[in-house]
Amino acid sequence: PAPTRHQRPSAKVHCDVVDYEAGWAACVEALASVMPGGHRVAFHTGDITVPLDSEANAAIRADMADVIVASYVVAENAVSLRASEYVFFRDVFRKAKKGALFLFAETTHRLWPEILQCALDTLEGPVPISLPTNLPGRSGSTMILQKGGAGAAEPAPAADAPV
Repeated sequence: PAPTRHQRPSAKVHCDVVDYEAGWAACVEALASVMPGGHRVAFHTGDITVPLDSEANAAIRADMADVIVASYVVAENAVSLRASEYVFFRDVFRKAKKGALFLFAETTHRLWPEILQCALDTLEGPVPISLPTNLPGRSGSTMILQKGGAGAAEPAPAADAPV
């Protein structure tokens, strides 16, 4: 039977928090200490201004993530991101699994066209996009993209595949 309003299928949440500033580790450790059984949270350092496969980003597993969040890091790094032609995000888009969601939360929407262009240049097929507005208790701007979402082209079958 389908779950009722107050019964949801259980899911285990694994959250990797990645930030350039190692000082956030203590906050993440405090959160980890109160996470209920089966759920995990861990801290890693990373750098969105260099390629995903650089040593600075060794702990980031974009290929395993269902949701990738960039929260208030794009605008403050805009100059470096532009200089690198958004290489980190291009790499993340490329390596992410099909169906992965990318959530960008920022103080301004002004960089969304550049991030979206990176996704369009990198991802195959349509890129579903949402620009939610009027989120309760929230200021700033949010953009959500999906890799291989609804309407995305399916890979062509191999030439020797049975029909």
